[in-house]
Amino acid sequence: QIINNTVNSNGAYGIQLTQTSNNNLLMHNTINSNRIGVYIFGSNYNTLISNILNFNKENGIYLSYGAYNFVNDSIIMYSQQDAIYVESESDNTFSNITIVETNPNFYDINVNSYSTNRLNLIDVLFAKYMFAGFGSLVKFSDTNEGEISFLQPINGSGEKLNNDVFISNNVAFFNSSQEGLNKSAIITLYDLPTNFGNPMIFRDDSPCQSSICYNLTSLNAGTVVFNVTGGGKYTIGNYMISCNPAVDTNGNGVVSQQELNNYIQKFYNGNVNIVDASNVIVAYLNGQC
Repeated sequence: QIINNTVNSNGAYGIQLTQTSNNNLLMHNTINSNRIGVYIFGSNYNTLISNILNFNKENGIYLSYGAYNFVNDSIIMYSQQDAIYVESESDNTFSNITIVETNPNFYDINVNSYSTNRLNLIDVLFAKYMFAGFGSLVKFSDTNEGEISFLQPINGSGEKLNNDVFISNNVAFFNSSQEGLNKSAIITLYDLPTNFGNPMIFRDDSPCQSSICYNLTSLNAGTVVFNVTGGGKYTIGNYMISCNPAVDTNGNGVVSQQELNNYIQKFYNGNVNIVDASNVIVAYLNGQC
């Protein structure tokens, strides 16, 4: 255990964990003005909690070839290079990390993978980011709202990770215009209503096509899980079908049997597509128009 220490101004590493050192606890340490704050190389199953890493000349945390490490509730400020640099790791987790004023020429998080790896990011606020190399299978989680678990490696870079991937109340978003993020994923949304009359997955505020979205649980389950093939803004809502003016030709807000018959005839004549016709019929039978 390495607890309640102040480690300043070393020419190399503030704290170093190597291949022969596993299952360590680093907690409540202040690590300032070293070349690298915490250097982990080939070391596994370590827990880093409530550490402060300031003014380090290169990285706050450098993680290389380590697995199942957990970094939680820590602050990394004024790093002169990447605040967090990760290479060829697997199944590591960064949770509730605050990063302040990283050198603008570098990244809050830089992940460089020589093979596909897995990375968990929980309740983090990262600005500039890079996923390089083979890419990473990343799970983004908000402990109160849900998670986005990518099924394909993501890669690429951007100026603000939390603008490109975020989860909020009944919303999961990842940026489809960022090619490296436009990958398939499993989305989980927590604490949703369980009484939708006609529940639907919405993508970018429109009903999501079944070729893009596929629910893995009931949409009234409260905790809803579904698969998506690419980016967008995803929510769960009630699909309210309405009869448009093309049906309500009298404009009185009520569709008569004759008006419905006329609309169905337009369908038979090829002037209305089957989806619109089906929705109108369902709405009429449900008393919605």
